[in-house]
Amino acid sequence: MFKVCLFEPYNEKFKLTLPSGEEMSDVEYRVSSQEQSFVSTTDRKGLSKRINTPAEENLRVDLNWISLEVEDEGD
Repeated sequence: MFKVCLFEPYNEKFKLTLPSGEEMSDVEYRVSSQEQSFVSTTDRKGLSKRINTPAEENLRVDLNWISLEVEDEGD
């Protein structure tokens, strides 16, 4: 008989917001663990892709800060 796991305890999303609470939409980010990493972009609500891991582990999230810089009108 097969056992089907309907509940994945290490299955999460995260939301990027500014200190004001504004959602950070369309922002490139990298999620890294000791074994792997991936790059993606937040959706229009500031949400990441769903991250699944087989066990609890520490993840690091880095933003592409250069893409967030506002260009001067004179540039």
